[in-house]
Amino acid sequence: MKHNAIYQSMQKIRDLLNGDLRKFPFVQKHRLWNKFCYEVDVIEDVDVAIEAYCRGREVKNYTEKYLRLYGLLQAMFIQQNAPDEMCSILELGAVSKSNNN
Repeated sequence: MKHNAIYQSMQKIRDLLNGDLRKFPFVQKHRLWNKFCYEVDVIEDVDVAIEAYCRGREVKNYTEKYLRLYGLLQAMFIQQNAPDEMCSILELGAVSKSNNN
């Protein structure tokens, strides 16, 4: 399987975190650690779903088309929030918010 940029980026994050966990105070708070790992998984899983959707079979049933598209859009919505959640856990501030108020 060819790994794309998203997978490679998430792997770098995993490698960094698994290298020396003492560097990251949030690791001691199991709830935050679990949430951070969940967000990394979300980014990867949605990327796999997008790839599967793009190379999916032709669907003739209108209801199935709608459901597949709705599922894709919902997954993308969840994925777009993951980086903000990760930055919040790391106490970096949100990445999607503009500072030009």
